[in-house]
Amino acid sequence: MSFFKFIFSKVFFLNLLIALLITAGLLYLVVSYLDNFTNHGEQVEVPNVIGKKTEDLDSALVDKGFEYVIIDSIFDRKKPKGVVVDQSPSPEYFVKEGRKLYLTINARTTKKILIKEEMTDLSMKDAMERLQSYGVRVNVLWKSSTPAGVVLNVSYRGAKIVPGQTLINDGDVVDITVSKGASSSTYFSDYLGLSLKDAISKVQSSALIPVPMQVGKNLCKTEADSLSAIVIRQRPAYEQGMKLKVGAPIQLYFTCDTSYHEPATILD
Repeated sequence: MSFFKFIFSKVFFLNLLIALLITAGLLYLVVSYLDNFTNHGEQVEVPNVIGKKTEDLDSALVDKGFEYVIIDSIFDRKKPKGVVVDQSPSPEYFVKEGRKLYLTINARTTKKILIKEEMTDLSMKDAMERLQSYGVRVNVLWKSSTPAGVVLNVSYRGAKIVPGQTLINDGDVVDITVSKGASSSTYFSDYLGLSLKDAISKVQSSALIPVPMQVGKNLCKTEADSLSAIVIRQRPAYEQGMKLKVGAPIQLYFTCDTSYHEPATILD
């Protein structure tokens, strides 16, 4: 039988049909196996573990078929130590069961700050700006000395800070002692419209004591909210050329209540 007669024969077409059926059957078995092996089309919702403690992650993730890896830690003093602060994939995403989650947690230990600069003999403004850039809060103490406005001492918890050696907890208060000079009075400014943070800085740089006073029904929820709130009133009210005694208090009225309106008349 010639080649051309064979490929047009019933035997050839029968063998071809059998081969195609076998191939299709094998492909179906392979696809079915892969679907079952990879859970094709089966997805589960990613649990939300933000805010959970690390010791609770096994029950929250592993017991539900997920794996997790802690890839980073940060320090945020406003949040509890040892809790999850970020996750990837994000909550409410749908992924295959067994997917690995990557987590960032809030450090269990308080961040320590090492101040390397010598602050004595600086101006009060320069010293405050440098200390605040480290992430500490500043409390100003006054001492009769000249010239005025010079930092005489920087201390933490009653002990003098040694540059490059003293460790300070992030967010703690550092005391600076500043000379108030021979003059017992100082000029002050108009702080209305400034953010509370800027107003406090300006009051302190004038050798005065800021006293924040919150007004309105909707109170600021966080420290960041408070510091970015706007000063709407001050006491004493500003008058050009007016002086106050060094170390005198300046009341700074601020609000996070956008619906709050000052009364028409304020009596000082």
